[in-house]
Amino acid sequence: ITFATGTPISNSMTELYTNMRYLQYNTLQRLGLGHFDSWAASFGETQTAIELAPEGTGYRAKTRFAKFFNLPELIALFKESADIQTPDMLKLPVPEADYENIVLKPSEYQQDMVQSLADRAEAVRDRKVQPNIDNMLKITNDGRKLALDQRLINDMLPDEENSKATTCVEKAFEIWEQTKEQKSAQLIPAFEPGYMREQSGYIPYTFTDEEFRAIIHVADEFLGNRRGSTKSSRIFPMLLRMLYGCGLRLGEALSLRWENVDLGAGILHIKKAKNNKERDVPMDPSLTSLLETYKKRRISENPDSVYVFESDRVPGTPYLGWTFRNWFLSVMEQAGISNERQEKYGRAISPHTLRHYFTYKSFLQAEDKGRTMEQFIPYLSAYLGHRSLLETERYLATDYTLYKDSQDRMEQSIGYIFPEVDFE
Repeated sequence: ITFATGTPISNSMTELYTNMRYLQYNTLQRLGLGHFDSWAASFGETQTAIELAPEGTGYRAKTRFAKFFNLPELIALFKESADIQTPDMLKLPVPEADYENIVLKPSEYQQDMVQSLADRAEAVRDRKVQPNIDNMLKITNDGRKLALDQRLINDMLPDEENSKATTCVEKAFEIWEQTKEQKSAQLIPAFEPGYMREQSGYIPYTFTDEEFRAIIHVADEFLGNRRGSTKSSRIFPMLLRMLYGCGLRLGEALSLRWENVDLGAGILHIKKAKNNKERDVPMDPSLTSLLETYKKRRISENPDSVYVFESDRVPGTPYLGWTFRNWFLSVMEQAGISNERQEKYGRAISPHTLRHYFTYKSFLQAEDKGRTMEQFIPYLSAYLGHRSLLETERYLATDYTLYKDSQDRMEQSIGYIFPEVDFE
């Protein structure tokens, strides 16, 4: 086995210890350096320094394993298994780089989102959120995307003329103009940090009716996570009802403008939804009545309100998805519903779970009225804004033990096709 790397130590000094454990395990054991604490005590020194917090809103004292001592002995030990070649030894042709630092000012949207990153980071440090729901890696990942272009976080936000992405395009075009006679080439790394999507063959979590009633009860009483959140304590319960009552995606609900709401007809006009689809979503009369009452109160508080769920901190923009997710998880906790992953559920509970719950309840309602799947699914697919019937079918994958009546009816209809076999 040959190990080859150009970055044996890229993030932390502990990477050298890990390489040595792979390549020199017996040697480390013989020298009494098999445990990391022993190795670190012999060759490493910790330093405490002030550094920028991961969320980018302040500084903190952080102790790190920062530098080596007894370096000649360590190098001699490592060279027993390593052939080290430095750039000076290799003398490889390397092009000269002309660096240019361009300083850009954040937009108002970005400034507000950075504050949201700080709130998320504080919740993570205080262990108020499960690591599978939010963690520092996700927060810094979102921060990098936010710094590149605010539309990577919310595609409904405007194209900021001074964003990194726009400035990069302008700079690339400027260089092209200067070098087009020579037909020079440009290499522009394009990478959006993100996570691999999980496999689609999973069973989404489905609320029981008792759990959903508990969520509604707590939501109507819960004041939220932030100080001065009396307005959000009225806004978010309405948003929760819209997500369940209409099966909306969170981004669709947050981007709703009052001009897209027809209270007289009880219809929401969804614009620029996923897959660039537009659709009309009829509401139940009871939900329309609630939304009408909600609008009167919101307009009385802010006559210039544009969005249905408009931020009080940044007027003229909707609330951020992160803010509602944090509120929703707090409501879940208050309602006594565990958000930890379970073996049979591929993903944890999130606001999107309300969309699944709407789908399941719609299926049961159609079944009670005697409609077949072939009759029902095309209408549901159009209502949800899905690209295909297959996508809607995936939404109907659930743990049907929650709906025993439905399961019993299915058994009565098709149970005779596959009779039980007694192997004894």
